Amino acid sequence: MNQRMPALNVHSSFIVMRAALIAATIALLSGCANMANTPPDNGGLSSNPTDNQRAAQINTELGVGYMNEGHMDVAVEKIKKAIYYDNDFAPAHHAYALMLDRLGEKEKAAREFEKAYSLDSNNSD
Repeated sequence: MNQRMPALNVHSSFIVMRAALIAATIALLSGCANMANTPPDNGGLSSNPTDNQRAAQINTELGVGYMNEGHMDVAVEKIKKAIYYDNDFAPAHHAYALMLDRLGEKEKAAREFEKAYSLDSNNSD
């Protein structure tokens, strides 16, 4: 009977540890879910212009990558987000123009090419 008692304690400890792990996981996941549902006060824009420029650059790079893979819906979404973060970021307007051109929206593409050129005539070939 003494031999069974330690086995029962090990089993009980395992159950308690498993329950604690499950409770901790649920607490962490619910915290993450609450953070995702909390909108930023400023619409996602940072008060630091450098952060917005970096966000524009990253979203432009992602958009171009998605465009090259043929995922135009996601590509356009990323480029629009880049322009939202920094409306004066010429590469985002240039990439958006290329996307619009590929989608057959020639007039909109021409306007975006002009916008990109006006922002940075050195990089809008």
